[in-house]
Amino acid sequence: MAVLPFKRRTNPCSAAPGSWTVEELAELQRLVGALSRIRGARSWHPAITEEGDPQFYLLGAEPEQRCVASVSRLDRFYILEDGEGRVLAERASLADLVNEAGSLFRVRRGLPFTARLALVVCAARSLLNDKLAPLEESFELLAIFV
Repeated sequence: MAVLPFKRRTNPCSAAPGSWTVEELAELQRLVGALSRIRGARSWHPAITEEGDPQFYLLGAEPEQRCVASVSRLDRFYILEDGEGRVLAERASLADLVNEAGSLFRVRRGLPFTARLALVVCAARSLLNDKLAPLEESFELLAIFV
């Protein structure tokens, strides 16, 4: 019987093909912090695709724990998806992806200008209709009287 010694990895930060490195996990923790404020991410879960590529899921609050976002590493590229599976960004650097993620998920506050303008026009028209309706009746009564 032959005994084969296992080779130790020389780089302690390198990981198996289906796992995240220590540096990657640090960046992903930074992503969790950024998306906790913006999208309500509360926890995370690492996973592996059918092909053996690592994935990182950011989950919302309990009890639902819906998927807020996910990051996958395919070869040397990192892919950021929203909670519904839409690809938001692909980058060669995880740090760049994490830095950009905040702006990709940022929710716009307020309505766009065109929506506000339409709302003002509708409110003004409604107000004028309410104010002019009694005058129409009085004009009709005046016409009948004359």
